[in-house]
Amino acid sequence: MKKHIFACCACFICVGVSLYAQYLDPDRGFDDASWYSLEQAYDAFNDRDFGTAFRLVENAKEQWKEEKDWAVSTIDYALAQPGLLKAGDDMESVLNVLRERNNVDAVRIIESKLIRFSFQDFNYSITNFSAYIKNMAYPEADFLLGKLYMIEGEYALSEEFYSSAYKNRKYLDIPDIQFDILADMADLYRLTGDNERYESALLLLASRDDRYKTDGVSSGFLKAVDSAVRRGMNADKLFLLYRNDNYHTLYVWFQLTAYYDSFDLNEKAFETALLFCLTALSRADNIIKSRNMDYTYTTVIDLLHKIQTYPDINEWAEKNKLWEGFYLLGKISKKLGHTAFASDIFKAVSQESPQRMWKVLAQKEL
Repeated sequence: MKKHIFACCACFICVGVSLYAQYLDPDRGFDDASWYSLEQAYDAFNDRDFGTAFRLVENAKEQWKEEKDWAVSTIDYALAQPGLLKAGDDMESVLNVLRERNNVDAVRIIESKLIRFSFQDFNYSITNFSAYIKNMAYPEADFLLGKLYMIEGEYALSEEFYSSAYKNRKYLDIPDIQFDILADMADLYRLTGDNERYESALLLLASRDDRYKTDGVSSGFLKAVDSAVRRGMNADKLFLLYRNDNYHTLYVWFQLTAYYDSFDLNEKAFETALLFCLTALSRADNIIKSRNMDYTYTTVIDLLHKIQTYPDINEWAEKNKLWEGFYLLGKISKKLGHTAFASDIFKAVSQESPQRMWKVLAQKEL
């Protein structure tokens, strides 16, 4: 089973408040108790000590609940004071009055949220801010529980916690973690054979790249690349003229390509295979240029060869299934009748793939 263990897990910070302030570094905020427990839970998860991870994440949730309840009561009490009436509902004015009155706890609660948000995010309203505090969820903890139940084979519970984490993504302290949650959900749906939800999760991840589609319509970039292949442009020129530097979605393009190819959805597979190969080569090309000032892209074969001269780039290419992805692009292109382009791709893979399987399969296609 594929397991996503994200380096950023150790950095999750739930910016709430804490009843355990006497133990805290004042520069770290109110949340060290639940934050520390969650950090330990992720450490245990990474060490494959799943029993300890379960115990610690549940402990973190209990601590976080106490912290949230304290934050709600602290804000409610502060806003109920007669001296706050003159500030009205304007959040910035209320914050200034709280500072003047030396209401340290309420000020720190508000300022802790202003690390990520602005006054505008709450429509400048202290009422909206108060509602946000009351409705806060703990998606980081639910995310870890989703991982743990997935490993345990409790797929229904895993989906429940993943869904909760994604539903409450606006409360994530690191917004991009929502994409990690979606990636794990996609893995779960693939594992359970839920093809419709698997594709839906991947398409949500793909929406991060505006070079794919908007409202189901292919982007101008994608239409141009597709048109170039259909007009007979060779692979060397195509990969010279068209690049994609959005590397966040690289693995999504591969997974969608493999998925569409398995159902012979060739037009869809062709689009995602193109994006995968363009993105992968753009990434490799840029890294090589940063290391070798004399290097200039010339041909696909030359670039694929150069990749293998750098051990870390070659390892990255194998990890991200570059060789299989290129083989799939050739295979799908051939199915669609782009025989010359497919031949260019097969030739490159057959000559340069360090992985025998894709080298042999490509050779058979020539």
